[in-house]
Amino acid sequence: MSLRFGEPDKTWQQYELLQYPILFGREETSYKAIVRAGSLIKILGRGYELFPNEEALKLADSAAKMAGLKPFPITAPGLRTENHVIYSEDETRIRAIYTPGKIERIDGEEVNIGINVYNSIDGSTSFGCGLFTFREICSNGVILGYEKIFSVKRMHTKGLSKVLEDMKARIILTMERGIDILESYRLMAQEKITEKLIDKILKSRLSLKVLPDYIKEEEAQLPDLNQWQFYNDITELIWHNADAGLHTKTFQFNTLHRIMPLQVRRT
Repeated sequence: MSLRFGEPDKTWQQYELLQYPILFGREETSYKAIVRAGSLIKILGRGYELFPNEEALKLADSAAKMAGLKPFPITAPGLRTENHVIYSEDETRIRAIYTPGKIERIDGEEVNIGINVYNSIDGSTSFGCGLFTFREICSNGVILGYEKIFSVKRMHTKGLSKVLEDMKARIILTMERGIDILESYRLMAQEKITEKLIDKILKSRLSLKVLPDYIKEEEAQLPDLNQWQFYNDITELIWHNADAGLHTKTFQFNTLHRIMPLQVRRT
């Protein structure tokens, strides 16, 4: 006996997405294959709920508009972007950026805070949202946090209007948490960097490519910088590294925030 595909689920065939149950002989296994335009995307568990990125983007655009946010045109070196949407290298994952357009000032610099809504068709992340900040002076974006919005199954049972209201509420709640992020940034601007902090950064899993030269030099002197300046030097290198994909940039931001945690309220 051998493994083979069964008859496909054509729910999302308008996006050239098919879901094939994987059979062993004549028996169904607990796995299925996600196929796009004739190419295998991923083998996943049969319980995985496929939600096309195109559908996620439609919902995100509508809910963000209801919450008073606007699409935020974005560029990310090394990644394909289209208006307010960032695509992963293989275009299986997206992040869509929305902001209220209000500029905040941190240590004299302009910072925009908003929402990033994300989705995937390869099981790497579910439909969710988190915070996003953008430092205007160097076009430096920072991806923050993650929270699942709801399951596809729940979306089908509740109806579109209820889903949009729920998603609007989630976006507004997430934006409220942005106040804490801004406060954390302001606190960073009041604290000098320390040898202990630099040592943690150097011993972390962050690539040397995203570390400032002034801490990589042997017997480097402690720079006269505050933590906000130091944080921005690193996030700028992460964001503008054209050799890093979306997954790598996200991993590096998460690593940095474990070392330099930002206060975010949880419900």
